Amino acid sequence: MKKIYLLLITVFFIVLKISASDITYETSDLKISLNDKGYVVGIFDKQKKAEYLANDQMAPLLSIRVNNVFEHPNQLLQKNDVLTLSFSKNKVQVEIRVITKLNYISFELIGITKNENIELIVWGPYPTKISETIGECVGVVRNNQFAIGIQSLNVKTLGGYPSEENDIEPAFDIFATDNIVDLSADWKKKKHYRGQTAKVQDFGSVLQAYCRNRNKRRIIANWA
Repeated sequence: MKKIYLLLITVFFIVLKISASDITYETSDLKISLNDKGYVVGIFDKQKKAEYLANDQMAPLLSIRVNNVFEHPNQLLQKNDVLTLSFSKNKVQVEIRVITKLNYISFELIGITKNENIELIVWGPYPTKISETIGECVGVVRNNQFAIGIQSLNVKTLGGYPSEENDIEPAFDIFATDNIVDLSADWKKKKHYRGQTAKVQDFGSVLQAYCRNRNKRRIIANWA
């Protein structure tokens, strides 16, 4: 099958609700766990013995979109360094090669069936409890003890989420609004963002990336 996408999850000081059937990958500081359905079930700091996966949030390793509808995986199998994700609704299988290094883990999409039907794939979103510092462009979230990031490793894969068909990431600048009279100086400093490779959430944050199928011609409205 044709090699398509490459994704790297980077780790700084840095998965884990372990059951007997879970698949785990470890670096010097990180343990990440996947269940047999294809979901991340642990983001664990080995040094501080702390779990950073956000509670009660879905965390598919990878999802697909067909006819503008997202589908999450329902089965995960492992053979050597290759994971196979199954998507029953669209009868799709995805092969992902996993490489573990001292300081990071890479996930590379190396094969996908019914490629012509798939509009795009999404890595994540991966929900974390971390909310102290959110690097929305570079895709890193951290507190004073732990940081984790996501980075795409080829030009096909974009950091963020496919919120818009033109792939322009959302941005916000509070100073561009008409009324900032009642906003404190400290609040003003915090309300700038451009992009959503990492994104703040009520529970903490998410890390995410995606890749479109470029095999078909598209015409997308952009900048009016």
